[in-house]
Amino acid sequence: GNLNTAILGSSRTGSPDGVVTTVTADPTSAAVAVAASAGFAAGDKALLINLRGAAGDTADVGNYEIHTVLAVPDSTTVLLRKTDGSPAARLG
Repeated sequence: GNLNTAILGSSRTGSPDGVVTTVTADPTSAAVAVAASAGFAAGDKALLINLRGAAGDTADVGNYEIHTVLAVPDSTTVLLRKTDGSPAARLG
């Protein structure tokens, strides 16, 4: 199956399901800095995955967590909570 390209959620204003963005700082709390938070809405599920690692540190590549979006306070921040209820953790 494919990700939806149609806007399905009522809080969507111009972004389809399957939003992709880059995390711009190592997430160590519920507040995750992203390149753009457009398309995320409270209640969404989010996959946070380490795809590249850092220079000289690739041991954690492939680590992932599934989160629920709590809020989108601004254009470069998404507040997340892991689906098991614990706060976001380091992915490496």
